[in-house]
Amino acid sequence: MTPRKAWESIGGLIRTGDNAVAQTDAMQPLLDWLRVACTQADTDIADHRLLSEPPSYPHPPVPSLDVAVETRLRRDLPGLVPDASPDTSTTRAINHLTDEMLRVNMDGVLRDQQSKTKDPSTYYGQGVVILMRITYATSIPLLPEVYHEVAKAPKRMERQAIEERLRCVADTLGLLDYVPAATAGLTKKISGCDFSHFDLTDLEAGIHPFITTYRSPQSRTQLRNALSVYDDLREGTSATLHDFQALRESEKSGFPYSMMECTYCFKSFRVLLHTLLGDVHPLTNAWSPFVPPLLCLLYPSDAAA
Repeated sequence: MTPRKAWESIGGLIRTGDNAVAQTDAMQPLLDWLRVACTQADTDIADHRLLSEPPSYPHPPVPSLDVAVETRLRRDLPGLVPDASPDTSTTRAINHLTDEMLRVNMDGVLRDQQSKTKDPSTYYGQGVVILMRITYATSIPLLPEVYHEVAKAPKRMERQAIEERLRCVADTLGLLDYVPAATAGLTKKISGCDFSHFDLTDLEAGIHPFITTYRSPQSRTQLRNALSVYDDLREGTSATLHDFQALRESEKSGFPYSMMECTYCFKSFRVLLHTLLGDVHPLTNAWSPFVPPLLCLLYPSDAAA
């Protein structure tokens, strides 16, 4: 590029571009240099004149060369040639969204990898000692499967993991009609190792047969609706005071009053014992032979019939 060409292209952009006054002040040393480069002293003539380019033959435009020159100008003089393309803002926004999506996807992959490596010791901390004592497990890998699934479950999805495990155990035992309800209260007790309580009259505390009491079809429907609200709350959905009251009422424990209700309660509790303590625990093995004599004692007339 000759000095004259530089003066016309670069100098013209400086004098006519955006913020021309500020650009001219900032680039004044460059303009002075280009003006001097275009000026040649003549010994025969006292004044100076601008040199013209040597004559050239007409040639067709070369787009690739123009692009190369413009790219070089953008690199050497950033901000001098503003990008006036109508798609610039849209393209930038799309690229930003793409970067965000990639970042979110990568975060999801990392969370999945971390969840696969989580175990009860990571989730329960010091509470894993309590789990090993009550289940008689000699090591963490030998803990019942429910604790591993709770530890690996995504955040705020512990209740669904417990519900799935209860159904799987009931299916193994052939007791699908007696699956305990994975209520919010039961989930908190399993997640927090809250298996017992000092007040034996408090049916809302600890884990006992009355938390698996029989529910009428209407009560089961209300409980499912309440648990749906609970899951939505865990995900951040807003709720009304009525929703909280319905959730509280649906999880209350009750007493069985008939042999049918007692049978349901005790069989459902058997599923819960197998889930929480494992198949070889002494209490689990003793529960099944203990229930029939108890029912005969409680309801002798119904048992005889």
